[in-house]
Amino acid sequence: MIKNKRIRDFIVLLAVSVFVLFVPAFLMRINLIDAYIAQILTLSAINAIMAISVNIICGITGQLSLGQAGFMATGAYTCIWFAQTAQLPLPAAIIIGGIFAAGIGFLVGFPTLKLTGDYLAIVTLGFGEILRVLFVNLKSITKGANGIRFTTSLAFLPDLAWLVICGSLVITVVLLQNFLRSSYGRAIKSVREDEIAAASNGISVFKYKMTGFVIAAFVAGIAGGLYAAFIGFVKPDLSSFNRSVDYLIYVVLGEWAV
Repeated sequence: MIKNKRIRDFIVLLAVSVFVLFVPAFLMRINLIDAYIAQILTLSAINAIMAISVNIICGITGQLSLGQAGFMATGAYTCIWFAQTAQLPLPAAIIIGGIFAAGIGFLVGFPTLKLTGDYLAIVTLGFGEILRVLFVNLKSITKGANGIRFTTSLAFLPDLAWLVICGSLVITVVLLQNFLRSSYGRAIKSVREDEIAAASNGISVFKYKMTGFVIAAFVAGIAGGLYAAFIGFVKPDLSSFNRSVDYLIYVVLGEWAV
């Protein structure tokens, strides 16, 4: 009975994913969805990936981070550098951007994840602002406050951009759901519910907080790479505090709507 239910759920989710992916792409190809609406839909998919990143921290791990936009900007700039300067293929550059953002997440999380509540939020907020200032001053890499252009832009191919970005969103959701059903995912949720009870059962609270933080940074870095590839232009303001708050609002409103 349980096996049949899982098969049925898998078939339903697969059908919905195929519909969401290919029907809008087909409508974009035949111009029933114009370029303006296509851009809004595609940016919505990028924002959804960022909302997932924030939800990993706030909803699943139970922490409050106000610096996720910094990881997004890190992924965007890294993707541009590896695609334009190192001449790597775009998919590889996007993945490397996510890995680089995850590495930054590890460096930030290691000294700060022992903090909780408002203290962690203040530290991550400061981290995002520090990154913004660095991006403004590293003019040899980021072109400073004027921003940097990305010649490999998907915006001129709206149907392909939708397939790539929405496909990345579907893959992110599927991988995250499978992770949450694993022993690691259940351990992270137990830490969220009660750190003392989790520790008393042999669960390393810091380890699983760090795992959630790094995964969230990786997802944000992927979103940043997709953003750079789609928009074709990145400015240091991408890592601003207002951006992080925007993504937090998406998560809060999404949970409220559900």
